[in-house]
Amino acid sequence: TNLANDNTSDKNIRYIGASPNNYVRFNNELWRIIGVMNNIKTSTSSTGESRLKIIKNDSISNIQWDSGNINDWATATIKEVLRHSNEANSNLASDAVWNLGGIDNYGKTASGFYTAERGTAHYGDNATTWTGRVGLMSPSDYGFAVGGSVRATCLNTILYSYTTNCMSYNWLYDNQNNQWTIIPYLVNSYGATLLLSSGTVTNIPAIDYCLAKPVVYLKSSVKIISGNGTSTSPYVLTI
Repeated sequence: TNLANDNTSDKNIRYIGASPNNYVRFNNELWRIIGVMNNIKTSTSSTGESRLKIIKNDSISNIQWDSGNINDWATATIKEVLRHSNEANSNLASDAVWNLGGIDNYGKTASGFYTAERGTAHYGDNATTWTGRVGLMSPSDYGFAVGGSVRATCLNTILYSYTTNCMSYNWLYDNQNNQWTIIPYLVNSYGATLLLSSGTVTNIPAIDYCLAKPVVYLKSSVKIISGNGTSTSPYVLTI
């Protein structure tokens, strides 16, 4: 099975498992579909829509979350790099309201992270939402991507203590590299959340270097016109 309902209040449909056929051609590059995400707004005053959330297959570089070691997405170095990337100019994507609820501890399941990301907890003056074009994955995106016979068990496992089985059945896992997420740490001014190459989710100082994989929400009017979702025949998009 390639797809599953995440059973959150938004009832998002996510690609799951070790190697689902979720490849898509975007910006003449290979990307992958995280899922069909519901109640996604283009602005804080707009009505929520169902939109495809996609992530670049290859990272842009090893980069600091913030060169000043501050975990405020509004001023983050990585946000500015993403804002000036090619993805920001695509006519297939548009602004979205991203959730930035702070994480106070990492003893949470995928569902627990999903709730915290949409919460109002924050450090200092950090905002808990941001409206923009290009962001990063959330810890819950990683947690909900697990599939196979271990899915039920892994969805009840905290992401800080993910087992080898959970990692092996999760297509967002990278056993070679650490990957940034968009979510700040709640307890101090410098921690940023990441997915470690060991498969667990934790935080490190924002001034450190990790891989960054751009993430965008496609416009709700985007259609798939060809392809079967494999890496050799990715879905082709149009409006």
